[in-house]
Amino acid sequence: MGALAPTQANLDAAHARGYAEGVEETREQALDDLRTLLSRILEKRFGELEERALESIADADELILKKWIVSSIDVSGLDALFGS
Repeated sequence: MGALAPTQANLDAAHARGYAEGVEETREQALDDLRTLLSRILEKRFGELEERALESIADADELILKKWIVSSIDVSGLDALFGS
């Protein structure tokens, strides 16, 4: 029985690592989806996005992306959205 405890501990640790990696991958995919959604909305409203706008979108965190998506509904232009 003594040999089973380390094996179970190893399995538990591997499971925890796998879970954490899965959570991180899901989070990154969600951020990518938000960036894609925002980019598409802005391209539809304002045409092709300049590099500066694409960089702002790429650097933004989840909260900022969600704020920009909501604001993109009625914002007057990209400078107003990104605060330039």
